[in-house]
Amino acid sequence: MSAPFDRGVLISLPALELARTTPPSSVFSAQALDAASLSPTLRDALDLVANCAPPGRPRLIVARPEMFTDDATLAWLNQAIGGVLDHVALSDGAAVRLVPGLRNHVYFYDIGQIGRLEALERLERRAPEVFMQLHSQVNTALAFRWKGRRFAPMTQAIVADGRAPDPAPALRALAIDRHSPDRSVASALAAAPAPPPPAPFARLHYLRLSENALREAAVARRVTACVAAALVDPDSAIVWVLPESAGDEPDRIDALAQCLHAGGGRLPGGRMPNVFFTNADLAVEPLGRLATTRTLLTDAFADFSRCAPEFLESFADTVVYARSGRHMPAQFHDLLRMVYGPPTRIDWLRAHEPTGRL
Repeated sequence: MSAPFDRGVLISLPALELARTTPPSSVFSAQALDAASLSPTLRDALDLVANCAPPGRPRLIVARPEMFTDDATLAWLNQAIGGVLDHVALSDGAAVRLVPGLRNHVYFYDIGQIGRLEALERLERRAPEVFMQLHSQVNTALAFRWKGRRFAPMTQAIVADGRAPDPAPALRALAIDRHSPDRSVASALAAAPAPPPPAPFARLHYLRLSENALREAAVARRVTACVAAALVDPDSAIVWVLPESAGDEPDRIDALAQCLHAGGGRLPGGRMPNVFFTNADLAVEPLGRLATTRTLLTDAFADFSRCAPEFLESFADTVVYARSGRHMPAQFHDLLRMVYGPPTRIDWLRAHEPTGRL
């Protein structure tokens, strides 16, 4: 049997996203969506998966895979896709659409966005048999339940060369009002870009967390403790990247403020001179100027697919927060080592720790 995607790829998009554009036909080239109004995270996912096909092989979109169920429609589809064997469902968690006769894969893009993990869990409860029919899952190692046992479709890691980083995203010092997240957001929005430090910090914790992780009580406690430790150590610093899927800038800053307010720590109020936030990932060179030793703190659902390999390799070690029971441990660990490198540790959020939104 041929390797995945070597004959091209057929891609389906969430119905809600595809409703924003007018498909030219039932099956069409992915290039036809180049000017379509898609969310940035879906655009990244589409580009990532489409580029899996070797040069010269078809990169196609199927508008409504649910149409192809009987012999006649499947025969038409097979003729239209010209020998493509692999279908990738780009899923927001609400549905996973399958195409009979093809190898079906799923890419849960931007699963760190609030609401999407809950949608996936509802789908698992209502239609667990869907996941049994998957050939693989892309960039996740999720575990599902079927008739009392846990299973996980094979994991495939797909990582691009990395989107071009913002040449100089502004770093701003984070300010916290201990009594009001709203006032914390207002203070952060009013902050001017922080000047570069006169000398690199000795240690840097780089927080790259999804919106879902920021709403986890267990993660909030760990992050707040990390911030509190940095505030009493002048040789340490923290850079916090605003979660991409949390809306506009005030909402994205609010996600950070809510996390710190819910973390249970006794943080001082006011501006924090060595705790910074930024709208976009820093490139390797400014990271090097900021600190000599860097640790990446991330989570199981933070999107790594568009991180350049040299960016991930610039960290001395990586800690990944993950909810136990949601992943297949060995498969998940192999995925993380493949993406982040060997010095990667999973900090399991145990079942007895509080869950849910803060």
